[in-house]
Amino acid sequence: MPNFSDIFIQTFLGIGGVFAIIALVNVVKNIKDLKAYNPILAIAFGIIINIVGIWTFDLISKVNIVSAIFVGILAGLIASGLYDYKKL
Repeated sequence: MPNFSDIFIQTFLGIGGVFAIIALVNVVKNIKDLKAYNPILAIAFGIIINIVGIWTFDLISKVNIVSAIFVGILAGLIASGLYDYKKL
């Protein structure tokens, strides 16, 4: 069972990763115009950031990987939603 510090690190990666995801999607968008794939890129970047984050903080376990993937998907969806809201 994960302790409080593990949950705090994953939450910090998820919330803090949203802004990094928005920045990475904008960098990719400026290199190549792939508007239809921006939400998919955001989700992929979210998963990658969270998997690398738990690997960096040495929190690797089966439960943490599944939760990191879930938090990465949510962070990517939040980032793509914030980007679309910014365009309005």
